[in-house]
Amino acid sequence: MLNQYDNCEKLLSLKQKQAFVLIITFFIIIAIVSFLRKECDLCDYIELFMCILLVTMINISPIHKAFVFVIFRNRRTYKNKRNIADSSSFIFPYYTVLVPLRKEGAVVKDTINSLNSIEYPREKLQVLLLLHEDDDNTRSAMPERLPESFTAIYLPVEKPLTKGRSLNYGLCYAQGKYVTVFDAEDKPDADQLKKAAILLENSAQDIWALQARLCIYNNDKNWLTYLFFLEYKFWYSYYIPYLSKKNYPIPLGGTSNHFKKELLLSLGGWDSFNVTEDADLAVRIFKNGGKVAILDSETREKAPSKIPNWVRQRTRWIKGLLQTSLVHSRKQVSLPLIKYFVFCFSGITLPANLLIFPLLVFLIKNPIHKQIVLSLAKSGFLFSFGITIIMNFALMNKLRLKSIIRILFPGIIMYWVLYLWSGLRAFYQLLTKPHHWEKTDNSING
Repeated sequence: MLNQYDNCEKLLSLKQKQAFVLIITFFIIIAIVSFLRKECDLCDYIELFMCILLVTMINISPIHKAFVFVIFRNRRTYKNKRNIADSSSFIFPYYTVLVPLRKEGAVVKDTINSLNSIEYPREKLQVLLLLHEDDDNTRSAMPERLPESFTAIYLPVEKPLTKGRSLNYGLCYAQGKYVTVFDAEDKPDADQLKKAAILLENSAQDIWALQARLCIYNNDKNWLTYLFFLEYKFWYSYYIPYLSKKNYPIPLGGTSNHFKKELLLSLGGWDSFNVTEDADLAVRIFKNGGKVAILDSETREKAPSKIPNWVRQRTRWIKGLLQTSLVHSRKQVSLPLIKYFVFCFSGITLPANLLIFPLLVFLIKNPIHKQIVLSLAKSGFLFSFGITIIMNFALMNKLRLKSIIRILFPGIIMYWVLYLWSGLRAFYQLLTKPHHWEKTDNSING
């Protein structure tokens, strides 16, 4: 639905290619000069400057996260403008729920049961289950008779096989004034659609979408789901409200986002070639003068409990953010957008501390400069690790969670290692198969 300039079908524009060529050429020249000349003060100082800049950029994120945590720690960040209990006279608009399904045979019946418990007038509700024609796994597990308001739509098998393409196909059948997206494993609050409808009907014109908070409910499965749970808690309880307060673009969660269909169509729907179509759509909403408001409702999800599953999911997220940043830097970008991209990449910049030591040892030849940068890198690593530990403990204390010190310290290091591996895989896939959708297998999530 988007034209080629606005999507990531072709990842780089001509100007971006030229810029990358210039950057690569610059580093090649520096490397050649350093190799040919044993003493090159200019090269030494350029190396020193670049390394200090790299270490600083990597460690901006924990400072910013700590700042956000402190200023929002005692605030009620989710507020409703109207109480559901006072909505007896409210005329609810027609609402469409899009549910993309791909190889979800193990959970599709639970998905239908969960969505069937939504409290919304059935005559005003349309739930579209979006399956592919070749998806025998999901198709064979579907109940013989679907609940009222549910319809299964079978998509033709065409590339790219992404969630964004499925949603665009479903949008063509959407009859609702408002549209929302739920994933296969989601368990939304029963009154979420009612809250969203009331808020959207009474919202300002510049509110184009809502984002409910996502919460992990299998956090006690193992150390991986526990840290995922804490990550989500910070993101939706602190970071999203902070972005909203600052009028920055709010990264949509891929699920439980609610849209005004007319405005969604005006944006061209989702980018079918982007594997994080939600992040891309959030930026386009911002660029077109729209805002995403926060909905005081919760959708419960399962976190990946197996390392391979977690890595696949995180690889897709990082690759999609890279795609989004490349697409939206084709034209002039604003300061809020730059900050948005910088802090959306915070997950991968923190683990980069683990890679920086051998890299700096290899790059820097001047022994004095090497000592300066390595000292700075060590300080940055210890600071980042310390801030992360303190914030996690503070968050656990605020949530009155059982402390698990025995796995928190090694768990965070392992979490960073997995993040780093996912980032490297994302860069590789961006070059080799940028539109490949690496699926999270919900059947093995504990």
